[in-house]
Amino acid sequence: MLRWGVGLVVVALAGWFVAVPIWLNHQQRVWSPLDTPLRVLSGQTETGDFSVAPNTPYEIFVYVKRSAPFGDCLLGGGGATSDSACSRHHSVIDISWSLRNEQGQYVAGGVSAGTCCDYEGSERPGGERIGTKLGGFVVPRKMKATLLLRYRRNASALRGFSPQVAIEVDSQVTEMAGVLLGLIYALLAAIGAFGLAILAVLWIRNMRREAS
Repeated sequence: MLRWGVGLVVVALAGWFVAVPIWLNHQQRVWSPLDTPLRVLSGQTETGDFSVAPNTPYEIFVYVKRSAPFGDCLLGGGGATSDSACSRHHSVIDISWSLRNEQGQYVAGGVSAGTCCDYEGSERPGGERIGTKLGGFVVPRKMKATLLLRYRRNASALRGFSPQVAIEVDSQVTEMAGVLLGLIYALLAAIGAFGLAILAVLWIRNMRREAS
């Protein structure tokens, strides 16, 4: 019984403080394989290599600081800014994008015209950025890839607002993972509590033996 109690506590602690953090660190690289400054002064830009997982729905975003003046307008949507203000600060998001594999071959692509309907109002945890979605893709196998962006409109107005380009898994995937993670933590807590209960019972029995 003592071994069972100690073993269950050790399993719970190892899972909580070792296994789950390692898994989360790995998943973070899968969930957000690219998040890098976006160069907007030339007609096109290409990112460095990044890894994408197979059969995983990814989305491409352009982010700017939430504090950027008329940032929502520049990204293609009204958001919290009045329509009249956005009529004076037009969207600069008119981007053709293509995903290339290790051999430089085309894998996926699309065009975001920067209209109001492309604006997703997405933001990173902490609410420091707002963004617009350029498109999405799924690849059939794990691969190293690069993202090529061609500006069909002058996007230099974004340069003072720390523009970033990011690839992230679909939010539904991370929400499901969050639910799963909660269940895993609950299971580990139950295992640890059961182990502690066994140890407590053994300790009480031992104290009674000594008292008698």
